[in-house]
Amino acid sequence: MVVDWTFRVSDFVSLLGFVISAVSIILLMKSDIRAVGLRLGFLEENVKGLTQKIDQLSQILNLMGKFEERMGALRRDVEDLRRGRGFITPSSTEG
Repeated sequence: MVVDWTFRVSDFVSLLGFVISAVSIILLMKSDIRAVGLRLGFLEENVKGLTQKIDQLSQILNLMGKFEERMGALRRDVEDLRRGRGFITPSSTEG
């Protein structure tokens, strides 16, 4: 079996075209990966900000719940006082 080692100009041109295409694809992918990395960095900052805001909202809701409990107890005390219980006579919670 004889191997023909002759090359034509078209072979070199097509090889050069493949190499240039491969290098350009790699460079484009590299820039896309950088862009995705930057976007992820921005998203991470946004998530941190949202987490802080959610923590603040949970603190506010916790305070509102405590306030509601206190207001409910105050309403019960006022209602008991209106009915004459708790100030002069023992309240219903005291036994």
